[in-house]
Amino acid sequence: MNTLKDKLALSRRAHIAEAALAVFAAKGYHRATIRDVAYAAGVADGTIYASFANKEALLLALLDPLDELATAEATPPDARVPADVAGELRTRLTERFAALTPQRLDALRVVLSEVLVTPDLRALFLERIVKPTYTLPVPGFAALHAGGQINAPDPAFTARALTASVLGFVMLRLLGDPQTEKSWGPVPDQLADLLLDGLMPRAPATLTATPTPTPTPGEGADP
Repeated sequence: MNTLKDKLALSRRAHIAEAALAVFAAKGYHRATIRDVAYAAGVADGTIYASFANKEALLLALLDPLDELATAEATPPDARVPADVAGELRTRLTERFAALTPQRLDALRVVLSEVLVTPDLRALFLERIVKPTYTLPVPGFAALHAGGQINAPDPAFTARALTASVLGFVMLRLLGDPQTEKSWGPVPDQLADLLLDGLMPRAPATLTATPTPTPTPGEGADP
């Protein structure tokens, strides 16, 4: 259980991150300084460094709600292998998209603009935010495939395909695709339907013809 001190530290961290998002969005990551963030947050410079090691850590902290490592570390390993595969997939996709609030999408826009051009930040972003989404599910996919519950002979590819699907929709939203923005709410269920059922139509059920009995000698003949 978190102590009052822990809760206050988390609250202060979130407040600073919110101020940093506004500053980075307004001035750009490289032009913004820790002093700018401290001023926007109404705290001393030293308070920033008490919560974040440096500006890079502060930038990535904007995506804390998308960090799956903390959740995974608190989850028993056997709880990661669901009994209801379809239901679990829908739940996980719904949770992942729900975490992408307008504020988080703004944070992603700011972070990605820096991550894509800064190798060190890109490595941190990949390791902390993206990589867990396609490595943590692999043992579960392998177990489900071994048990005949899913068709996933390459669990690593399956996990990456899921991550790529989510990231693809995020990029469409960030790029301003009107259809994606308009249908953002139903996306998790629609994506789950596509992943579970595939693109190819199911073959219609064929009626089994009732075989005509072969008459025995003498049957049906005139007396």
